[in-house]
Amino acid sequence: MRWILIILFCLTSCITVNQEAPNESGVYNYSQNVHKLDLNIATAIQKQYAPNATIYLEYDQPLTWGIMGLANQLNPHTYLIQLTRDNPYPLNTLFHELGHVIDGEAGKLGFKDPYTWNGVKCNFKQPWSDRPWEQSANVWRDSLLHSYQNEQLEYYDYSSERFLKPLRYLELKFRFPKTNDGIRDSIY
Repeated sequence: MRWILIILFCLTSCITVNQEAPNESGVYNYSQNVHKLDLNIATAIQKQYAPNATIYLEYDQPLTWGIMGLANQLNPHTYLIQLTRDNPYPLNTLFHELGHVIDGEAGKLGFKDPYTWNGVKCNFKQPWSDRPWEQSANVWRDSLLHSYQNEQLEYYDYSSERFLKPLRYLELKFRFPKTNDGIRDSIY
């Protein structure tokens, strides 16, 4: 019996899981730490505004001080959105970063070095508030927030939202600690 277990262990230890990037457009929970509610909202926005994009979301990232979120293009039509740890407004930041993806898909924002906005090289020496690509992302943030709050996202199922919204409000109001036990994620 002992030899059978050893052989079985050796055989199963050689098996690897294929973790290739998906070939289909959509939104993916890259590090398995994105709330289901946020993932569903991002998926609805992707389907409505950037249907050819593949977006990976990663929360709890150790970004540079003062940066709440970051969007990068990995390949054509493939993006990574990262949100910082302890973000006081994760949904607003997610909407802002999705605005960069939408602008990238529309050809307004070029992510390759040098970064471009409407074909002109981005000037990162400008104050953040004067950067046109950031201004556009803020307009997208406000527009997406308005669409979400007024139940205008075409591909989002608001039926569960009516039940979950009070729970999300409680979490934001009382700042429940983040856990990795799956319970918190199961209610979102």
